[in-house]
This record gives sequence, C-alpha cells and structure tokens, in this order.
Amino acid sequence: MSDHYSIFNELYDDNVENIYRFIYLKVNSDDIAKDLTSETFTKVWKSLNNGQKFDNSRAFTFQVARNLIIDHYRGKNKTTIPLSECSEMSDPSSDIEKRFQLSSDIDEIKIALSGLKDEYREAITLRYVEDMPISEVAKILGKKQGTVRVILHRGLKALRESITHGA
Repeated sequence: MSDHYSIFNELYDDNVENIYRFIYLKVNSDDIAKDLTSETFTKVWKSLNNGQKFDNSRAFTFQVARNLIIDHYRGKNKTTIPLSECSEMSDPSSDIEKRFQLSSDIDEIKIALSGLKDEYREAITLRYVEDMPISEVAKILGKKQGTVRVILHRGLKALRESITHGA
C-alpha cells in the first residue's frame, strides 16, 4: 500500500496543476474544474489500489480527465458536489487553493483557442500547453500519431488565421 501511496503522491504533485488547467480550458468553470480534477485523481488512486499497471501514468491520468469532461458534458456527472460545500472534509493538500490560481496566460490561451474546433483545441492544449510528446497526445486522444500530427498542423494553421484576422 505504501508503494501505491508514494507513486500516487508523485503523480499528483507532478500533474495536478496541468490536469486542472486542461480541465479548466474545457469546462470554463473554476468550481467544475476543481471537482473534475479531484475526481480524476480519485479514479487514478482507485485504479492503483486495484492493481492496474500503467505504461504511462501521466497519459492515463489525462485520459481519465478527458473521459470525465466528456461525461460532464453528457450529463453523467450530476452527483458531483462543489468543493465549496465540502469545507468540513479534510484535504491532504492544504495549499490546493493556491495551486489552482489562474494566471493571465491561461486566460489569454483560452481566448486564443476558443474559436478553434474542439479537436484542434484539445490537441494543441495537450501538445503545446501541457508540453506532451505526440505519442502521449495520440494515446490520450485515442488516435494514431500521424493523425495527431495532421490535427496539430491544421489546428495551428487555423489558430494563425484566427490571430491574423483578429488583429
């Protein structure tokens, strides 16, 4: 159990901010992003405790987050309780609020990406905002690496055109 705990702690510490940012850029709500981030790591913890092995724990965590976002938009996530209503629950990360503070960079990225197709926005966010290799992006999106390269190329082209016409 302690081995799972140390693996999880390292995974959490290394990825919580990135997972939150990834979710926030998709749901556009601080409370929902916090809830889905918490749920993401709860599912990862349960998977670890059930003995699931990951080839790439970071990609697995982003895939869990992506699936929760999809479920959220499909309306399957109606039982989520906002964190603001859970003040009596103790959180092992007492500085979690500080870790979730958004910078102006996030807002600028969100505005620039908002005009793109969802597929482009998601691929660009994973590749360039989260700095993931194409192999991880492909795994998260469930696509071949060549397809991801095409999506990124088209997405960046659309982003350039949007910025050029918007300026």
